[in-house]
Amino acid sequence: MEDVYSPIILRTLTLTLSSLSGLAALFNIPHSLPLFVVLNLVIPYRHLNSVLLPALSAELSILRPYRLASQIELDEWNDICPICLSTLTLARTRVTPCFHLFHGECLRRYLKVVRNDTCPMCKKVLTVY
Repeated sequence: MEDVYSPIILRTLTLTLSSLSGLAALFNIPHSLPLFVVLNLVIPYRHLNSVLLPALSAELSILRPYRLASQIELDEWNDICPICLSTLTLARTRVTPCFHLFHGECLRRYLKVVRNDTCPMCKKVLTVY
């Protein structure tokens, strides 16, 4: 998800710094303010709302149907993610309807690449209720 969050964080930082430099321009060069506002605030804000936030929402919607695993499930299975072979952690583990455990990021990437909504382990169709 870093590839989705990073542009949003960087764009927000840019907007913040542009706002601060705009305040500085306000005190020194008053006629440059409208151009500054359009170039540094309006255009990036529109890009943020029309491109970056919808992309983030689409990525997050892929995982929304799959619930997070509980600590009891993780303790019971004490397993690794079958996709990346790393240890499963509470904050990142998702459970499929067929009760297989995966890192949320691994499952999201798998579902995005394969695009047929089947479980990576048993190939059962992931019918979401």
